[in-house]
Order: sequence, then C-alpha cells, then structure tokens
Amino acid sequence: MPEPLDSFETTNRLRFEALMTDSRVGLTFAHLASEAEAGSEKRIRNQANARKAYDAVLSISSTASLSALERQEVAEGLDRLKFALEALGERFESDGQD
Repeated sequence: MPEPLDSFETTNRLRFEALMTDSRVGLTFAHLASEAEAGSEKRIRNQANARKAYDAVLSISSTASLSALERQEVAEGLDRLKFALEALGERFESDGQD
C-alpha cells in the first residue's frame, strides 16, 4: 500500500491542481468571450474573468513549490490562455514572465 503524502506534498499537489483548474477556467472564459459580440457586456465580463485567471495563475505559480513537470504543465496552460487572451485583444507587458 502506498505511503500517504505528508502535508507539504499534499499542499503542493493541491496547489498544482488549483493552478491547472484556474488555467482551464480562464480558457473557458476566453472561449465564451470569443463567441460573444464585440463590445458586449458578456464579452467584456468573460474577457476580464479570463485575464484575472491568467494573472492569478502567473502570480501564484511564480512562488509555488512545483516539480519541473508540474511547472511545465502550468506554463503550457498559461501559454494557451495568453494566446486566447491576445486573440481577444489583451496586451501583456514584456517583463520576461509572460
């Protein structure tokens, strides 16, 4: 029988899963925004929610204790979300983190 994870490992695993979930939720908001009429409240609201998800994942992942594989998965999710946001007209500062 596998040994239970200690609380540090459990916390890190939950943090990783939350980051991945937030990334997917952000993509869902970006998709909803892309299907809404330009300038509509629905588009503006969903685009803003997608950007909030992107910013949250970026911020939390920069300080999270993740394995190399987890960090790569989070980065790939962020890249997909960033691409979707750029297609909606979002702008990103070039600070080396985006």
